[in-house]
Amino acid sequence: MTFFLVILVGLYCWTALFEDGSVNPQKKSLSSKQNIVTDKARLTTPKVDRIKTQGFARYIGASSKTIENVFGEPLEKLPSAINIQWWVYSLNEKYYFKVGIDLLTHKASSIFVSGKDGLQYEKLRINMPFKKLVQLSSLYANFKLNYHEQSFQLELSEDDLNERPLLSFKNNSYAITYLHPDSKKVYAIEYLDADMLLKKKMYRIVSKTPLPVQFQGETDWIAMNNMMPADLIRMINVKRSLAGTPALISNDELTQASQTILDELGENPKAFLTKEKSHIIKSMLSGNLNQKQGLYLYGRSIPKKLYKTVGLNRNSFNIYCVAPVYDNSDFFSDAVLLRLILPKLVSSSSTNIGIAYDRGMLVFIIDK
Repeated sequence: MTFFLVILVGLYCWTALFEDGSVNPQKKSLSSKQNIVTDKARLTTPKVDRIKTQGFARYIGASSKTIENVFGEPLEKLPSAINIQWWVYSLNEKYYFKVGIDLLTHKASSIFVSGKDGLQYEKLRINMPFKKLVQLSSLYANFKLNYHEQSFQLELSEDDLNERPLLSFKNNSYAITYLHPDSKKVYAIEYLDADMLLKKKMYRIVSKTPLPVQFQGETDWIAMNNMMPADLIRMINVKRSLAGTPALISNDELTQASQTILDELGENPKAFLTKEKSHIIKSMLSGNLNQKQGLYLYGRSIPKKLYKTVGLNRNSFNIYCVAPVYDNSDFFSDAVLLRLILPKLVSSSSTNIGIAYDRGMLVFIIDK
């Protein structure tokens, strides 16, 4: 009898310690994924202390006329794939920001800053240490959003809090603070309204209703293909200026080589890449704006055949093929671009660059 009691107690302890407290690897993996919309959503009302509206947050929701009166005529106006027009401002080599004007409401729905912002006496700034950011506002893992009389809840993972914490302002605008992967200083800031925040699908979203459509309206691909490369160089050069690195200069020969690679991959990707990677390229260039998988080709993952196609030496040039990229801010929001590619573009002693772009696929070459 005593023997059976010992067995029962042992089984009970085993169950309590290992079954109830165990972590199902599949559940753990699913819970860590971002951008999951739950049908049987359980919305809560998280307590978030909104901070005083400051900096560019003051202009979220402002009319395009107000933006023009405050900041002047933009350097250029870029189309996008998300029904906004980007007004790009680059005041000098250290200043870069752009305002996303909603084409339906004609109001500012997003402002992206990656250089000095030119606004005086603001506490939230580029290059501020993480310690100062925490002093400015508590970092919350849950936010409740009200959009078109519907409720949504954002849930930030541990990685989100360490790499792209979200701030909430009293005027119901938000700021995604992108942190530098090494220094943990604020590397870029994206101010946005609830509509743009939901469309980005950057954080896990709990919702009982459909999300707003991210890509909508007609996209002027010809204009985007022509204008995005120059804007990318402009943005990178601002970061290089702040880092004390000489500016990159667009090189005609490297630009033509980049375009040749883009054309070759578009026409016959299987001649250079695996079936899976070829499918990503075909899907994107056919106009699929919701391509989920990313393509990151650089270093040794670039086939020798591509170098031979454009007559370049691997020891002298670096070729990069990345996708999907629909906005230059993706270099801060995409973990691979931020950690492995952007630092090379900012810190490299190279001065020549060539860029080609087509419908979400970006090819660029820099000399070593």
